[in-house]
Amino acid sequence: MSKQLQHRLETLKSERSKALNVKASLVLAGKEATQEARDLEANLATINGDIALIEKLTSMPGYAALQEQQEAQERSVQNVATAQQVTAQVVEGVANVITDSKSGERRQRMESQLRSYLKHGNPKELRDVAVSVDNGALLPQEFAIVAEATKYVGRIAQEVYQYNAEGGRAVKFPVSDDTVNGMTVIAETSTSVPAEADPTVFSVTQAGADDLVGRVDYSKQFAADSIAGYLQRLIGPRVARTLSSAVMVGKDTAGNALVAVPAGGYLAGIPVGATTGTIAAGIGIADLENLFSSLDYSYQVSGSWFMHQKTRDLLQSQKDSTGRSLYGVSAQEGLVNLFSRPVYIDSNLPAPSAGVYAASATPVIFGDHSKAFGASISDTRVKVLTETHADILVNTLLFYVRFQSAKLVQAASAKLKIATS
Repeated sequence: MSKQLQHRLETLKSERSKALNVKASLVLAGKEATQEARDLEANLATINGDIALIEKLTSMPGYAALQEQQEAQERSVQNVATAQQVTAQVVEGVANVITDSKSGERRQRMESQLRSYLKHGNPKELRDVAVSVDNGALLPQEFAIVAEATKYVGRIAQEVYQYNAEGGRAVKFPVSDDTVNGMTVIAETSTSVPAEADPTVFSVTQAGADDLVGRVDYSKQFAADSIAGYLQRLIGPRVARTLSSAVMVGKDTAGNALVAVPAGGYLAGIPVGATTGTIAAGIGIADLENLFSSLDYSYQVSGSWFMHQKTRDLLQSQKDSTGRSLYGVSAQEGLVNLFSRPVYIDSNLPAPSAGVYAASATPVIFGDHSKAFGASISDTRVKVLTETHADILVNTLLFYVRFQSAKLVQAASAKLKIATS
C-alpha cells in the first residue's frame, strides 16, 4: 500500500472511531432520532464506504506489483534529488573553501600569482587574482591593502556615502532631506487632503570620473624576494591618503584639483554651523556646542567629528580652573568622543600654528557624512610595466582607482568657522 493510501486509510478509521463515540453519546442521551444523529449516520456511511473501497483496491490482484514499481520509481527520483542536493552542497563547500580569505592554500596561491605578476608583468598568469578590463590586476580583498589603512589615515572616505560603480561612467546620487517628512491622517468619514508627498527628489550627475594614479619602481632582483607584503604596506596608506584628500578637499596629495568632483570637495560645500568669537580666542567648548546644536537631531545621533590632529591636541590641552580636562579626556585614551559622538582625524583640515588659526579657517566639521556627501570609488588596481626601465632591470608598478564624488544633503553636516579678526 502506498504511503498516501495508508495515510488516508488511517485518517478515515480515526474519523470513524470519533463518529462512533459521538453516536454512542447521542444514544445514551436519547437523541438518536434527532437531525444531528441522522447527519452523523450519513457521515458514518460515507466513511465506511471509503474504507471499504480502499481495502478492496489494495486487495486486488496485481496491485502489490504495481505499487512496488511505483515505489521504486519514487525512490529513484528521490535518490537523484538527494544526489543533486549533496553535489550542490559539496560544490558550495569547495567554493567556500576556495574563496575563504582565511584559507591558507588559497592565500598561498594568491601570493604566488601576485608575486609572479609583479616579477613578470603577465596578467594571463593571474588565475587567482582578477584582471580588470584594462588588463590591470584587481588587488584581492584578502590583502586589505586599502581598508586597513583607511581606518587610520583616510576615514572620511569610509564615512561618506559610497556608490560602487565600475568603468568610470558618470553616476547619479539621489538627494533628499527627509528630516521634515512624516505621515498624514486620512479620516474614514470625511474628505481629507491627499497623503503627504516627498519633497522634490533629484539627482546630481557629475561630468565623469577621475583616475587617481600612483607609481612605484622596484628592481627585478627585489621582485624575486617577498615583494607582495612590502608593496601592500607601501600602497595601502598612499591610496588611503589620496582618497581622503579627494573626498575632503577635492584634490590629490600634490594639491592638484580633481576634474569631476565638486570644487573644494566636501569641506567647501558644508554650511557654517557656528563661528568663534575672535581669532585669538581660538576654539572653546561653547563653539563646539553651538556647532553640534546647529544640526537637526536626526543628524546629531548618527554624526561624527573630523579635525586635524593638532586641533585635537589643542582641545585635549584645555583645562578648567581645577586642572581637569574640559572634555573629560582620559590620559589613556585621549579625545575620542565629543558629546558621545566619535572624533576622527583628517590631515586635510586646517591646523593651528602656535595655537592660532587663520582668519575664516574651518578646522572642525560635524554631521552625518553619509547623508551629506557621496563618492564612487573603484577597487584598487595595479599594472606592472616590465619594459619601461628594462635596461636597468627595474619594473614599474602603477596603482590606481577610479574616483567620482557629489554633494548630497548639505544640511546633514556643518563646519566651525574661525572669526575674521
